[in-house]
Amino acid sequence: MEFLKGAKDFARNPLGIVALFISLIYGFASLLLGASADKLESLERWPLLVFVVTFPFVVLYVFYKLVTEHHGKLYSPGDYKDDDSFLRTLSPEEKEKKLENDAKEATGDVFIEKAQPSQRASFSATKTRIQQAEKHVINMLSAELGVTPNIDVQISTEKYTFDAAYFKPGSSATILEVKYYSQPRITFKAVQEFVYRAKLAAEYMTIDTKFILALVLDGDTDKFQLIADAWSKSLEDSGLNIELRVISGEEVSA
Repeated sequence: MEFLKGAKDFARNPLGIVALFISLIYGFASLLLGASADKLESLERWPLLVFVVTFPFVVLYVFYKLVTEHHGKLYSPGDYKDDDSFLRTLSPEEKEKKLENDAKEATGDVFIEKAQPSQRASFSATKTRIQQAEKHVINMLSAELGVTPNIDVQISTEKYTFDAAYFKPGSSATILEVKYYSQPRITFKAVQEFVYRAKLAAEYMTIDTKFILALVLDGDTDKFQLIADAWSKSLEDSGLNIELRVISGEEVSA
């Protein structure tokens, strides 16, 4: 009975399941060797002896690889005390890739790698402008909420990335995504992708979670009305707690 209770506790997360599996295998092997050692021939005992001796070293190596390369997959959400501990800050490479994708979306140019040098320079300027817009909105929301943000974060061990997350411990969470547009173009794939990310990220949270999507529009806001309307309609249909904010590029430059 005690063993079954302990097994139930182990089975609550992936790390416990691995430990339980290893314990059972090693235990059965040792029991088999101890019970039948005097009944087996020398050649028959050797495989068991080799297994019992080498198995711990194999396990040590496997655990080393898991802990150093896949540690985020060894725990369940219940192992984290707070929702903010279930965040991971993006690496510099991941941040750059995200910025590249945001710039392509902003300019409507998905083939920028094949562009001329002048177009590449314009693309670089767009990336800089996106960084300015994100910084402005992040700081504005931080002052509004009175919370220091976690910037460029990934929710859970999956690829649910956002520009910032604001946590009030044990109370609520606000997750921010900034979309910058310099051209009145929009891809509905980007809209669907954000709603999908928000929906799955919300499922990981155990406290009240709100999403804010900030549209930073560089230029005459009337030209971007279609973009604002498309986002507004999609967010309403999602059924999620998502607030849409439209910010003029002039505010970022101020």
